[in-house]
Amino acid sequence: MYPKSLTASRSAFRLSLSLPLFLGLLSLPCLVPGASAQGNAATRAAERAAAVERAVESGEMSPQGLLPPAQPTSGSWERWPEAQPLSVPPSGIACVVLPHETLARLSTEKPLSDLRLVSDTGAEIPYVTLVPRPAPSERLPASRLQPRLESGFTSIGFNPPDRQRAIVGIQFDSPTRSFNKPFSLEGSNDRKSWELLVDRFPAYREGDSGRMMEIPVPHARYAHYRLRLGDEVSPPVPITGLWLRLESAKTPAAAPGPVRLVRREELRGETRLTLEFPSHGAFLSSLQLALRDTVFRRHVRLVYRDLVDDQVQEKVLARGLVSRVPPSDGAALPSALHLVSVEQSLPAREMILVIENGDSPPLDLASLTASYRPVAVLFPSPPSGKLTLLAGARQVDKPHYDLASFPNLRDLRSSAQPYTPAEFGPFAPNPEYRPGDSLPDFPLLGAALAPGDWASHRQVTLSAPGVQFLDLDHSLLAATRGHFADLRLVRDGRQVPFLIENCRFQRRLPLSAERVEKAPSGVSRWTLRLPVKGLPLDSLRLSSTSPLFERSFLVYEDLRNSRGENYRSVLGQQHWARQGDASPSSMTLRLSLVTGDTLILETTDGDNSPIVLSVAEAAVPVVRLHFKTADTSPLQLLHGNPKALLPSYDLRLVARQLLSAPHSEALLGAAPESNPDQDPLLIRLSRNATYLFWAVLILVVGSLLFVIARMLPKSHI
Repeated sequence: MYPKSLTASRSAFRLSLSLPLFLGLLSLPCLVPGASAQGNAATRAAERAAAVERAVESGEMSPQGLLPPAQPTSGSWERWPEAQPLSVPPSGIACVVLPHETLARLSTEKPLSDLRLVSDTGAEIPYVTLVPRPAPSERLPASRLQPRLESGFTSIGFNPPDRQRAIVGIQFDSPTRSFNKPFSLEGSNDRKSWELLVDRFPAYREGDSGRMMEIPVPHARYAHYRLRLGDEVSPPVPITGLWLRLESAKTPAAAPGPVRLVRREELRGETRLTLEFPSHGAFLSSLQLALRDTVFRRHVRLVYRDLVDDQVQEKVLARGLVSRVPPSDGAALPSALHLVSVEQSLPAREMILVIENGDSPPLDLASLTASYRPVAVLFPSPPSGKLTLLAGARQVDKPHYDLASFPNLRDLRSSAQPYTPAEFGPFAPNPEYRPGDSLPDFPLLGAALAPGDWASHRQVTLSAPGVQFLDLDHSLLAATRGHFADLRLVRDGRQVPFLIENCRFQRRLPLSAERVEKAPSGVSRWTLRLPVKGLPLDSLRLSSTSPLFERSFLVYEDLRNSRGENYRSVLGQQHWARQGDASPSSMTLRLSLVTGDTLILETTDGDNSPIVLSVAEAAVPVVRLHFKTADTSPLQLLHGNPKALLPSYDLRLVARQLLSAPHSEALLGAAPESNPDQDPLLIRLSRNATYLFWAVLILVVGSLLFVIARMLPKSHI
């Protein structure tokens, strides 16, 4: 039995006499398209052996498997549905970069767990996957810096410790406790022509936080650099040292790759960009956003969906900051590229980039690009150079190979080969695949359902087959009120399994604030009409053009209890003060449960003039259903059964695959309809059950009193 953790794997290397031999294997050239042989093969092998040894020990290269050739038994590949031919130079050691198409065919359950290599003789070929790791930062002391005070800015020149290694991030130390300055970085090879790398990025620190946050740099390789800190507004700050994060010489360089913007959603306080990447398992180095805005500062996060405790939740993969400060002379700036560093393997093909706007307007995005680092596999090439790559198996563990039992290890180490392109053929069905012996695909249909017990239904239209998402509209949110036990998707009398996501973001709902003219003296009152009765609201945002005021605002409903008495149900209250244009022009007020369709907003003006409300908008929660269909024929969404229990589908067992797949948007019909399979009389009775109960109770009590009165003896006078 072999250890699974990276630390234990490295310990196993040290304890085995095969460590130097394996490093000799890793030292051989990778098969990267377009490369050519240079220099002495033995010298290259020794240099790369030392480089890989340092990479493995430092964690920059992560071997995710250990190695013995295993002779497979008959039918051992029946769980792998797809096969891809691969050609490499015969004999020797191959280090092949996996293309996005291959990574996309691998299972989403465990990264690279189902990858298998088989020779043309049917023998399993052991391999090691090499995943890049970011390098740590290196400090340049003040003695190696060339500071200079110039008109309006501080200029600091420096030379990198290694010109061949790109700078990907920069920080600086300063004894000044708090500052906020525009930061620019330029690079040059001759000190005459300079290229702008970072343009007026806000470099700031608040309090005794020590080192400031890292500023991303677009993979620059220059002999000389100079950074500039703007001093137009505040005095210069002393710089005591620079921290440079250099791209490791052993880490593969990042290269541009495809990414597709599927849709953009402007929600309350944030912009959500749904991105489709070419494959899960790809190593995303960074995202580059070209933004036309000249003044902004936004936190961003890259998230994906996963199932946690039977609840669909968003997990954060990376966080970053995009920011820009205008020049002091007010000159117009062109759109600039802003980096969001990720440096992680993608857990899903569909990811969401969230830009946190707060109360600021959305950013003007001109384009979005991505950079990837290669994910490689290292393996001994068979004598024929022909092998097959198998992918797509579910519920299989990552292989663990034993290097100590690898045959002819010394011979393979000495057979150094020049760089040669590796040829991947198209994927084809695996002839040994047996669908009945592997786990089934997504369960597209569930148990049968009799729709007669559901009060109403909505038609759901689809634009494409495959994985879908469906957002509940206002009427469904009001009908369910946070309890989704009676929701069912149905096609041809059978249920369509789905997952429910209570999203952490909200949509904005503009409301018309109508001033009540008959309000008491000294009181301002407005009515806010909702589109449906009982719509759940998270908060209410108000904006005013009045420059100077201080008020307490109250939101409530006028309701009637079971005895017919009117009462006031308070939903929320908030204090709001403005002192000129420097104060916030808007205020957010949290709300409790809404039951009606009319909200009343009230404040006491006293002896002051009434304030002017310019904007009133509510935050409506977003509830989303995720499901999969085989075609585009419409579905029915049933609801309105108080006896129904929350459904439980086996779909949750494959939730990660479902949530990570690219989604199409399903649409609800225009208006809810009553279910034709349910008796209209029963529908009317269910809607008026309370009144029916009291009517029957009064009738029964009246009947009893009449019978008792008849049974009493008549009095004689």
